[in-house]
Amino acid sequence: MSKTLLIGCGHMGTALVMSWSNLKAYSFTVVDPYNFIKLKKQFKSKKINILKKTPNQKDMKTFDIIIFAVKPQNANDVLNEYENFELKKNVLIGSIIAGKKINFFKKRIKNTNQFVRIMPNMPALIRNGISCFVSRSNLSLSNKKKLNELFLQVGKTVWLKSEIDKILISYQNNDLPNENRFLMIEQTINNNFAGTGIAKFVVGESWGKASTETKKEYVKNFKRHLALNIASMMQGYSNQQYKLSESKIDNNKIILIDMEIFSDTGSVVVTWRVKESKGRFFIIDLIVADISLVVTKRSEFNSMLKNVNYNLAEFNEILSNQNSISYQKIID
Repeated sequence: MSKTLLIGCGHMGTALVMSWSNLKAYSFTVVDPYNFIKLKKQFKSKKINILKKTPNQKDMKTFDIIIFAVKPQNANDVLNEYENFELKKNVLIGSIIAGKKINFFKKRIKNTNQFVRIMPNMPALIRNGISCFVSRSNLSLSNKKKLNELFLQVGKTVWLKSEIDKILISYQNNDLPNENRFLMIEQTINNNFAGTGIAKFVVGESWGKASTETKKEYVKNFKRHLALNIASMMQGYSNQQYKLSESKIDNNKIILIDMEIFSDTGSVVVTWRVKESKGRFFIIDLIVADISLVVTKRSEFNSMLKNVNYNLAEFNEILSNQNSISYQKIID
């Protein structure tokens, strides 16, 4: 049986515990000094251990999963209470605290490397939500399975790993040469964007008229073009703070993940549109300040294709030349 500790139990925490309470493979302990009496009454008929104070060292070492769900303004004080405990090896540390990255916990909790940011949205309160996860690549399969089992009780789960983080972190690392920064972004985009599908959409009917070899060459050119566009955009946000703020599903079952980027003059919302395909999730569009990258590219490419009578082979040459110029600007 996996022992789970939930630290903080407001509206979201209560919804989670209610949905978890019938899972036979898990036991649950909740720590919340502010809602202790209310939670005791609410979960009286459930086998949930409700605590008012932080568990002792002996008990802390028994937990397999520890999830922090306190308010952001209380995060530092709460971590002060837990950072010196000796924990079970490979214990999973999860956080649904808004705006707190993995490094916030990694610096404070030393004796585990299993960290996950969890972003459940409000429909989780009625078990119809989406929980987005961001983790490092070293997260064990067993811990990933446990987290999936828990959060599938309140809706869908989406594993972003740290791919979106990678795109921004690469441009926040001033020690990296520009060429290395771009290559990191290009690899991330090739692994996580539905590149072929987007490429096909933005050239419209020209796709059907092209040969197989021309299509292959075009998809290669388009993926680099996409990476260059996103890299150029990220350069403008290289020294800014950001947070993944909200996730939801639209009427077409597309997952929308909002990221807010902050600067001295204000903030801008970037929305990642994500779609499930064959058990994996792929980014299908990027919306910045309500402007769709994919729709913009379709309009831009249509004008360019018109000049070459919608001949994809000739368009390939133009796109390849554009890419070379853009790449040089990026790495200079």
